[in-house]
Amino acid sequence: MVDIISTIPYNGISNRNNGASETKAQSYYCHPASVGEDLELGDGSSPSTHQQHPAASSSSSPQTPRFPQFQFRSIRPSDRRGIQELHEEWFPVRYQSEFYDDLVHGKMCHSGEDLYTLLAVDRDEKIVACLVAAMVPAKRLNFNSRQLLLPDHRKHSMGCYIMTLGTVEEHRKTGLATYLIERCIQELVRDQPCVGSLYLHVITSNESAIRFYERLGFWRVQEIQDYYTIADKYHNCYLYAKYFHGNRGHLDLFQLISWWVSNVWKKIKTPLTFLFLKESSRRRIISDNHRA
Repeated sequence: MVDIISTIPYNGISNRNNGASETKAQSYYCHPASVGEDLELGDGSSPSTHQQHPAASSSSSPQTPRFPQFQFRSIRPSDRRGIQELHEEWFPVRYQSEFYDDLVHGKMCHSGEDLYTLLAVDRDEKIVACLVAAMVPAKRLNFNSRQLLLPDHRKHSMGCYIMTLGTVEEHRKTGLATYLIERCIQELVRDQPCVGSLYLHVITSNESAIRFYERLGFWRVQEIQDYYTIADKYHNCYLYAKYFHGNRGHLDLFQLISWWVSNVWKKIKTPLTFLFLKESSRRRIISDNHRA
C-alpha cells in the first residue's frame, strides 16, 4: 500500500483523450468529481501579475538544506523508464505511454501545456520521490469547482493542482513528501497573489494520504461519487484544498472560527497536559512518602 499518494486522470474529457486508461474521471481541471508530516505556510500579500510557472530549481531547499543526501530537480527525458515504473508501482490508475512521453519534457499530454515537476534523486540518480503539478486558470474549472475553490475568480484567477505525489517505501514518513509540497508552494504559490488555492484529489480509501494532507492544513471540500473505475469497480474521491492570499474558498465564517478555536486549543493542550501530569506525579510522590 502506497503511504503518500495523490493521483489524477491526465488531461482530456474521456478515457480516449487522456493519459489514464482505467479511470472514469473527466479531467485534471477538477470536473465534477479523483486517486492518490507538519507544515505551516502563510499567505503572501504583495501584488503581482501571474507569470508562467517556473521549472523546479535544482537547489536542495528554498531556504536551508533539509535533505542534503538528495538532489531536487525537474524530470528529464532520461528519467522516462524510472518514472513510469514508479507510477505503476504507486498508483492504481494506469497511464498510457503518451503520458510519460510528454511528462519527461514537462508537458501536458496532448495539450502541450507546461507542467511543474519536482524529483528527489539520490547520489546514484535513483528517483526516491516525485511531485507533478499544474497551474489551472479559474476559467478552466467547471462552475461548481470554481465556486468552491476560487469563488472570487477575478482576484484569484489561478489554482495550483497537485497531479501526482509519491515516495518510495524506504523514504516514507521522513518528511520528504511534505518537503516536496513545501517546495511546490514556495515556487508556484507563495509569491503569486492570483493563485488562491492548492488542490488535489484522493481516493476515499487512502486513509494515510488523507491524514497526511489534513495534517498539512488541507480542507476536505467535497466527496465526488464514482470518480474512478479501477478493476471494473467505481471508487469515490475527496477533493482537498489549501487556500492562500485571502481566499476562503468553500469555507464560511463558522468553519473559519471553528478552525481557529481548534488550532488555539491544540497549542495550549500540550503544555496543559504536561503540567497536569507533572503535578499528578508530584502529588503521587508526596503521598508515597507520607505512607512510607
